[in-house]
This record gives sequence, C-alpha cells and structure tokens, in this order.
Amino acid sequence: MRYRARLKKFRFKRGGFRKNKNRIPKPPKQRSKYFWTIANNISISKIFLIPLFVIFYLRNSITGYSVCLVIVIFAEASDYFDGFIARRFNMVSDVGKLIDPMADSLFRFSMYLTFYTDRTIPVWVVFIFFFRDIIVAYVRMGLSTQGIVLAAKRSGKNKAIFQASGAIIILLLKLLLMNHLITETAMANIVLAVVIIVSAVVLYSLFDYLIPSIKVMRNRNRS
Repeated sequence: MRYRARLKKFRFKRGGFRKNKNRIPKPPKQRSKYFWTIANNISISKIFLIPLFVIFYLRNSITGYSVCLVIVIFAEASDYFDGFIARRFNMVSDVGKLIDPMADSLFRFSMYLTFYTDRTIPVWVVFIFFFRDIIVAYVRMGLSTQGIVLAAKRSGKNKAIFQASGAIIILLLKLLLMNHLITETAMANIVLAVVIIVSAVVLYSLFDYLIPSIKVMRNRNRS
C-alpha cells in the first residue's frame, strides 16, 4: 500500500520516473468593477417595479390584480436569474451584493405594505417583516466591522420563498373574489392563515441569524 501511494506521486516519462509537478491553481475570479452590469440592472429593476405594483393594486380591478401577479412572478424569478447571471458571467461585485438584498427587501416590504392599505392583511405582519430585515441588516453590519461575514442561510431563502408564495396566494384570492368565486369571509380566513405561516417563517429566520451572531460577538469580546 505504501509503495502504491508513493508510486502515485510519480509518473513515467521516457524510460524513467519523474516526480509529478504540482498543478498550478487556477487564479481566483476577479470581481466585476462595473456598476451597470446585467445582474445589477435586473436587481435595480425590482425597485422600479414597486410603484407599478402599488398603482395597479390600488385600481382594485381584475386587470390591476392580474398585472400585480405578473409583476410579483417576474420579480421573484429575477431574484434567481440575477444571481445566476452574476456567477455564470463573472459579474459578481460588491455593489451587486449590496443592491440585490436591498432591492428584494424593499420590493417585498412595499408589496405587503400595499396589501395593508385595503386591510387585506393585519398591520402586525408588516411590522414583523420590517423589523426582521432591519435587525438582520444591522447585525450583518456590526459583524462586518469586526471582520466577520454573516453568510446567507437556508432560513433566509425559505423566508423569501414563503413571502413570495404568500403574495401570489393573496393576489389569486383577490382575483377569485373579483370573479365572485369566493366570499370575503373565506378569503379573509385563508389570508390570515397564510400570513401567520409566512410570519412564523420570517421570525424563525430572524432568530436563526440573530442567536448565532450574538454568540459570535460575545466570544469575540471575551477573547
């Protein structure tokens, strides 16, 4: 076994054995220095979709809710494509890492705040979403000052999925109500159940980021 292990370190070349040279590691991918990349443009577009969503939602019509549904699906799909494009075509940048989560938070918070304008959802849902994003953002900033990077967690991705799914369900229920396929009481009960589930996922994501971060900062202060 030892002989075989040693033999693997050598290779035969023209009548003799020569020690195999170490492979030259690939150079790390350089970050993009440009601001107006395709990935960043996709992220920024979600911010410009916010007023469109609000305008069409407040029309309180089948057309308005249908357009809002398309906007939500496009915005949530772009959340995947902007990251994929950035990694695939070497467009990852520090600016993009800042803009993408900011655009996602602004869009989702504005979306649920708009739902509150006609009392489709209770106000405590908006507060939970708002404070979660603010707290996590400040925790990430605090850790970065100590040279610690708060990596994305699965709970954060689950939060985004549940928030997007909740918004789509609410808009579909609105369309059913406008077509007289569901009563207001039934819609209100379903919406309440949906936002309770989504809020629970959001709160879990908050503590999943917060508790380990507090432990890390405590250990750093002790050392």
